[in-house]
Amino acid sequence: MMWSKSSRWWIGGWLVAILVAGGARGQRLELRAMVEVRRDTVVLSDLLPSEAPPWIREAATRVDLGPVPVLGTTRALDSTGIAAALGAQPGLLDRLAIPDRILVRRAGFAVSRDAVLSALERFYPDFGKNFDLKDAELRWDAGWATWERNPRLQVRRASWDALRKSWLWRIHAEDGAQSPDFLVESTDPRLLLARVQASAGVSNRAEGKAEPALIRVGARAWLIAESGGIRLRTEVTCLESGRLGQQIRVRSLSGQRVFQAEIIGDKLLEARFAL
Repeated sequence: MMWSKSSRWWIGGWLVAILVAGGARGQRLELRAMVEVRRDTVVLSDLLPSEAPPWIREAATRVDLGPVPVLGTTRALDSTGIAAALGAQPGLLDRLAIPDRILVRRAGFAVSRDAVLSALERFYPDFGKNFDLKDAELRWDAGWATWERNPRLQVRRASWDALRKSWLWRIHAEDGAQSPDFLVESTDPRLLLARVQASAGVSNRAEGKAEPALIRVGARAWLIAESGGIRLRTEVTCLESGRLGQQIRVRSLSGQRVFQAEIIGDKLLEARFAL
């Protein structure tokens, strides 16, 4: 049977297309090691690289990997858990290269220094007459985020920590969502003025005036646990009462672990663990 030149070109192109498609299906796609998600649930398609073909992406949207963590924390997905979730889509497992650990964060906007300064200036309306807050040394965890870009921030509590000789402000984002509070700290000596302390309306333990307990025995609180750069948020039961900056014993809700944590805010504690 004789083929025309145009027919041979068409058949050749068709065979090349089939071979290319088959080669693409044979390649293993490396899932991303860190992702940010705006929805409340992580699905496998969130982890795919940009070059993933449409048929894989469409199938991956049906693989549920659980909840997205709250703002300011990180959730770690392990390869075993992802492989188990792929039981509903067994054809995908052979197409993917899964890292041992994938970090998931809820997408948000980094807290800006200008927004923090505005909140402090509203909290201390007369302080600018003595010291320009724009020059103040301020620190907070760069991992904290807000739902909106440049939301209005509000100082909920100010405390003077005599042990660390620092001011701590618990700040909340007024963005209409459940953004977690975060802490801003300063050891700037210019902020240790009695005038600022009086404006904050808090007690100074250095003067022998004990602050009331911020957390009571038996209360439930949120624990921010950090290990190896990963921050996780979990609920715990407090086994002791304590004031801001104190270490108390807490227990996981499962009752299996008891450990020490520092009180860093109202119903908020922090603990750091070595890997």
